[in-house]
Amino acid sequence: VINFMPNLSFTGNAKVNVYYSERNRYNSEWVQSSRTNYLNGQNTLNLTDKFYKNYSLEGYFNYSKTFKNDHNFTAMGGSSIEYEDTKNTVTSGSYLVSESVQVPQWLNTQSTPTVTGPPTSMASFFARVGYDYKKRYMISALIRYDGSSRFGDQNRWGTFPSVQFGWRFSDHLKDTKISNYLHNAKLRISWGITGNDRIGEFDYLDRYTGGMNY
Repeated sequence: VINFMPNLSFTGNAKVNVYYSERNRYNSEWVQSSRTNYLNGQNTLNLTDKFYKNYSLEGYFNYSKTFKNDHNFTAMGGSSIEYEDTKNTVTSGSYLVSESVQVPQWLNTQSTPTVTGPPTSMASFFARVGYDYKKRYMISALIRYDGSSRFGDQNRWGTFPSVQFGWRFSDHLKDTKISNYLHNAKLRISWGITGNDRIGEFDYLDRYTGGMNY
């Protein structure tokens, strides 16, 4: 947090997450198969490599000001970005020339290595303003402008506004018996538009399949 002046500050966050795993699974030809009741005479090798990385950056300004001890004003504005990439490489095969050397190059029957997980990215710009009178009557408005690489060019960005109203009605009950049970009771009403990008990669593209009928 960086304080530029008593009422203005900047907050920044950064996160890096990198993960790598390697899994080698080998079945000897001398081990009984789980699907049969006899030794199948076939060894198998399955190699799986997973590499995951995630980067995110966020920064925003905060401003607050109190007027005449009763009127409180706040404002916030900033942006964030996130990048994620996952690569899963799977190679499998059978009939190793030698069981003492478990490498794909020694497989007589080998499947084509598969790689999954295209990278995705997100970016957001956001702003919020708020006002309250004696912490009793509150109103705030928020707007976000979010973009995701999971969508096509024409639908990649979306605007999401929201507003909220609040009333701390417990302040009006201080001289009543109810105040013994309600100390900070609030009533809130809000409205907003939300969205998400939980769709598959390249789902925005049309797909064509071919076939033959006889």
